[in-house]
Amino acid sequence: SNAQLSVSATAGAGCTAISESLTITVDPIFSIGILPEGPHNICADSSITLTAEPGFSNYVWSNNTGGNSLTINQTGGYSVSAQNANGCSGSSEIVQVNVNPLPIAAFSFEQLNETNFTVQFTSTAQNTGAWFWDFG
Repeated sequence: SNAQLSVSATAGAGCTAISESLTITVDPIFSIGILPEGPHNICADSSITLTAEPGFSNYVWSNNTGGNSLTINQTGGYSVSAQNANGCSGSSEIVQVNVNPLPIAAFSFEQLNETNFTVQFTSTAQNTGAWFWDFG
């Protein structure tokens, strides 16, 4: 929104002076978008690049890194702030990134019966949501 301001002054003898008017523009509060939107789950050997909406300047991410994009490989909440053409600051919502440990595929076995070669296999896998046997 805009506002016009001027100053008037009156001296002791009743003389008055009025300044030239000045127009002040107040920028609305703005938010900066981040793509891709979160939350994100990535593997420990991966990374993800977050990119801030273009059209601003002086981008600063929540980890004090500059630039309009940020490559992440650590768990955390990430946001960005920047300035518009008038020098006003805005910021983004927080995007959560979760780094998950890599799965470990492993098994143990025990021969239960030597006569008919019965073997019991047991999964000792770690950090897995699902697994399957492949006797290929």
